[in-house]
Amino acid sequence: MPKNERSKDSSHCSQEQMDLVKKAVRETFHEMKKIEDELNHLQQIRAALKRDLIDMKDGRLDRIEHRQDIDEVSKEHSVFLVSQKVEIGGKNLSQWYFPYSILFRADTEPPTETTINNSIAKIHAGGACQLDDGEVKYL
Repeated sequence: MPKNERSKDSSHCSQEQMDLVKKAVRETFHEMKKIEDELNHLQQIRAALKRDLIDMKDGRLDRIEHRQDIDEVSKEHSVFLVSQKVEIGGKNLSQWYFPYSILFRADTEPPTETTINNSIAKIHAGGACQLDDGEVKYL
């Protein structure tokens, strides 16, 4: 449409109509921004959970504990909380055998606490895992 015809068309619409169109555009951008913010937050949660899996597979409970200490997203959304056990009785343990308390949080069960070490985590975290819907994931 030539420029002259566009200006004629815009002169036939009321200020109310133009304001309504501008409001629709602004509100659409606002909704898109909310979705982008939510997606960014969900991506942060997903990244934290993925780092938990990688560190568990690598036998690095110390990294998970450190991340949960400094990153609120990791602490809030992790399926399990990690903390060092202090009662080791003066033993000089390597990082692989240092005990960590794991508090497993699940929606359907009361939280379960156990003690494991980096070695146990490294040995048993990897492999295949079948989800409830039948999908198989590999770590």
